[in-house]
Amino acid sequence: MDIEKKIIIDNLSLKFSLNSINYRSLRHKIINLLLKNKKNKVETYTALKNINLNFKTGDRVALKGHNGAGKTSLLRCLANVYEPTQGKIKISGSVVSFIDITMGMNLEATGRENIFLRGIIGGLRISEIKKIEEEVINFANLGEFIDQPIKTYSSGMITRLGFSILTTFNAEIILMDEWLSTGDAEFQEKAQERIFKIIDKSHIFIMASHSIDLINKICNKIVTLDNGKVIKVENI
Repeated sequence: MDIEKKIIIDNLSLKFSLNSINYRSLRHKIINLLLKNKKNKVETYTALKNINLNFKTGDRVALKGHNGAGKTSLLRCLANVYEPTQGKIKISGSVVSFIDITMGMNLEATGRENIFLRGIIGGLRISEIKKIEEEVINFANLGEFIDQPIKTYSSGMITRLGFSILTTFNAEIILMDEWLSTGDAEFQEKAQERIFKIIDKSHIFIMASHSIDLINKICNKIVTLDNGKVIKVENI
């Protein structure tokens, strides 16, 4: 009997220190230097505020909200990319994140080596990676390039490889930041077919999206965020 998969988000808040962001504008830095009263002030940006949510097996969740509402920040907390400033996240089940499908890939390594690197990051044993190796290679359709460093690949080839690796993982819980669009038309067609299959097999699916048509097609629950807060949860 399968154990029900769950996500419990308890009083989650996320703040960033703006002073530590290295891409701040020169204009902003000059203004801060001129304003002496802000000289020693640490500025922060609150991305998420006191989020409380529960998801269970069967949930297909759409995160809605305008740009900057907190959708991607919430997904990155669930993917363990961001550490919450406050609160806790409890997850029962293995998580596959499509937020950045090339995360963990090494440009100096070959495509084949990256299958193993990304598999290890994903928690697979070497024996398990060997079982999916040929499936990944065939689906990515990289031919002899599979044994070349991926720094020689086009961006589309790298994306195809990353997608092919991720979609062979056991996806109990899937996180997605907007719907995937990968490679040329031919690859997109088979990629779309595969992603729908793994969503169907998953226990929990959470996606940030602005597409009402896509939400209505896939999801059974909508969480609306605004200014880092959950303002509505509705079943559809």
